[in-house]
Parts: sequence; structure tokens; C-alpha cells
Amino acid sequence: EFKERLQTLLGERARDIWAGTFHSVCVRILRRHIELLGYPSNFTIYDTDDVKKVVTAVMKRRHMDEKVLSPKAVIGLISRYKERSCSPEEMMLDAGKDTRILKAAEVYTEYQQELKQSGALDFDDLIMLTEKLFTEYPAVLEQYRNQFDYVLVDEFQDIDKDQYSLAEILSGYHQNLFVVGDPDQTIYTWRGADVKFILEFDSRHPGAKTVYLN
Repeated sequence: EFKERLQTLLGERARDIWAGTFHSVCVRILRRHIELLGYPSNFTIYDTDDVKKVVTAVMKRRHMDEKVLSPKAVIGLISRYKERSCSPEEMMLDAGKDTRILKAAEVYTEYQQELKQSGALDFDDLIMLTEKLFTEYPAVLEQYRNQFDYVLVDEFQDIDKDQYSLAEILSGYHQNLFVVGDPDQTIYTWRGADVKFILEFDSRHPGAKTVYLN
């Protein structure tokens, strides 16, 4: 519907505008460039059932007791670290003496290898690998920074650290970042959203103009 509204407002010019979720925009970028990271451009995106099958298989190979640590718990821990763009090695370092996180990190290592061998990504990989692509290949980042004169993010109260970082990276050249949100309506803290990104927007962007829709 958003694309249709743009088409009505702008006509043919609307075709040059990218409109989508963070994840769909990342898919579009990765389809063009992910071969640089060793994945095929026709990669598959695994759903929750696919992820559970792979994690369960890895745990069985490692003779891990599902009664002590369930596949669901392992998936949740891996996802939490992926949302922070942490590699398996970083997860292990962060674990300290927490055996649950250490075991999950071991699974994460093998799980990620299996995904890559299968030419597949999970949902968390979409943003994480886009950030990795931009970090390791500055020319690709420069291409998109030049392409996007303006970046608008709706429902900004519900973005997580990786999404915030991506918005900052993509708007870094023109410094035209426009965000819309209501801190009283944040509903995704359970999956990593952090309301501080909208609350601290003015302090992070001196000179930003704030418009209150009372």
C-alpha cells in the first residue's frame, strides 16, 4: 500500500524509491552483492521450522541433552547474539562461565557453517550480513550512501541496535535521516527493540528538528 501511495503522489519517479522493511531492503542488497561474502546470490531464507531442524541436528551430533538445553533455548540465544552482530567467537568470549551460552555458542559455530554450505540465511542473518558486507566492502556501502539522498524510518520506537546502526550507516553521507515514532507505543522490547534510540535521537543528532504530532 505504501508503494501504491508513492506511485499516486510521484508517478514514474516512485520507481526509484526503495520502500520496505529493514529485512526486505537487506535482501535486495544481499541478492546483488552477497557473493562477495561467499554465499550464492540465489540464497534461501530459512523459516523457523528450517532453523529448528538444523539446530536440532547439530545438537544431536554434539550429543547435547535437549532436556538440559532445548533447541528452542539455543535458537533464542543465537538470535539474541546475532541481533547484536556477534560472531560465534564473540558469543563464546561473552559467555564467561555461563555453560548454557557456551554450549549455544558451540552450536552457533556449526549451525552457521551448515547454513553457508547450504546457501541459506536465517532471518537474523539478513541485517547482520548486510552490515558485514558494508564493513568489509566500503565501495558497496559508498554506492548505497550515494543512492539514498533521504532515509525515512517509520515506527522508530521499535527498532533494535542493528536496525539503528543500518539507518545511521545508510544516511551517513547526506545526513538526511527522518524518523517517525511514539515512545509510548513501543511493543517489541521482547525481541531486542530499544526505545532509547528515539528518546536520544536529538542528542545523537545535534540540530535535528523535532515535530510533535499532539
